[in-house]
Amino acid sequence: VNLEKSTLVPMQRFTFVGERFDLVRGLVFPTQEHLEEVLQVVSRFLSSPAQSAWTWQTHLGVLGAQEQFNPFGSLHLRPLQLQLQHHWSAQRDPPDFLVQLLDEVRQCLAWWSQPANLLKGQPLTPPPFSLRVFTDASTVGWGAHCQGQTVQGLWSPLEAALHINVLEMRAVKLALESLQVPAHQVVLVASDNTSVVAYINRQGGTRSPSLWTETTGLFDLVRALDIQL
Repeated sequence: VNLEKSTLVPMQRFTFVGERFDLVRGLVFPTQEHLEEVLQVVSRFLSSPAQSAWTWQTHLGVLGAQEQFNPFGSLHLRPLQLQLQHHWSAQRDPPDFLVQLLDEVRQCLAWWSQPANLLKGQPLTPPPFSLRVFTDASTVGWGAHCQGQTVQGLWSPLEAALHINVLEMRAVKLALESLQVPAHQVVLVASDNTSVVAYINRQGGTRSPSLWTETTGLFDLVRALDIQL
């Protein structure tokens, strides 16, 4: 036993691998040191209308290390990742290439600058779901069912031209709207589309801007309904 690195008295609240664990409430939080580091990074990020790509990467590394400990951390990190990806390429541009801060990015940084957003705590294990919603979509329409209730609809000609992944994600949003899911529910979405599953579980992604846009609409609804996916 390494006594210097061990605690021989059982505890339910402790700091381990750089994060604060509260086993009484089943939550994990950033440490005060990490919280201050995030606030400093956000302040430096906002100090100039443009930052070098190298600075972007450094700052995103700090925020990325904390995204998993905040309920909507990933959702507010994706726009920054997409902004850098859209305006800078490691194969084409030098590390000191300046990347502008757009309004959407500033809004996300404003979210990261609020300690209340960073100290809500992340459950150590996913909460058990109270509702399971099955959704599906084609280029013709969409459908969903939950506990014996069925909803469905047809796409407009403009919608029918969208990528099937976007339609599948839109079907999830329409299902939650149409089923009028009560507040405070934990909803398990059952979809056979792996991209939709990944974008829901990871709160977006950087491969498909159109699917990311559709995902933000879904999570806007999730927060408005006060539910968890």
